[in-house]
Amino acid sequence: MRKDMSKVVIDTARHGGRGLIYRPNRPGEDYENYHLIESMKWRWRDRKEQSDRLKPLWGYLHKHVGKPWNDVWSDICEHMDFRSVLGFHIRSHIDQYVHKHPHMIDGVPHEIGYGGPWREIVYGLYVDPADGLLKQCREVSYRSAPKPVSYKVIDDHTQLHWLHGGWFLIKIVRNQGVRLSPDVAGTAPGKEYETYGRNVYAISKRQISRKEKKAWGLP
Repeated sequence: MRKDMSKVVIDTARHGGRGLIYRPNRPGEDYENYHLIESMKWRWRDRKEQSDRLKPLWGYLHKHVGKPWNDVWSDICEHMDFRSVLGFHIRSHIDQYVHKHPHMIDGVPHEIGYGGPWREIVYGLYVDPADGLLKQCREVSYRSAPKPVSYKVIDDHTQLHWLHGGWFLIKIVRNQGVRLSPDVAGTAPGKEYETYGRNVYAISKRQISRKEKKAWGLP
């Protein structure tokens, strides 16, 4: 690990002293005597705010995936003073990202969830209790996750679509090369198969009632 990792991660100061964002009142003045129009330079100068640049720290940890955690932690402790404020702050980030004591269920790391049951760890890194190696958690891919139902086909000319936070009954007609009217559902040309599953376009739509939604078995 770099000897100056704490300065790389935390490169600016906290609020305080001359770094206050909200400047105190000028001596001898109150709000009633403030100018209606004034420059913002005096009130907003010398702004300081703590900014954590965590990518170098995450990059260091990911480069050591597959290595014994004891060796990685020894290297971190050699170049980091956890008795200081900066060192303690960086250690808190490491503890949040690296799960040191996971519970393995069928080879998958789990942690105790809020309120009781074990839940799978799907982010960050973890220390395998079997061999003590630093390993990568299984990342959740939203692209591979099953997509919720967004439309339902009623017949050849009618479909139900989830639009603008509600279910709409849409009447469709066959697209014969040139649209006679614009698609009322907002589907762009060339996206018909993604939206309707066919080369069609919408000519009318209306939002359905709760009774109709229940009749068609919609969530």
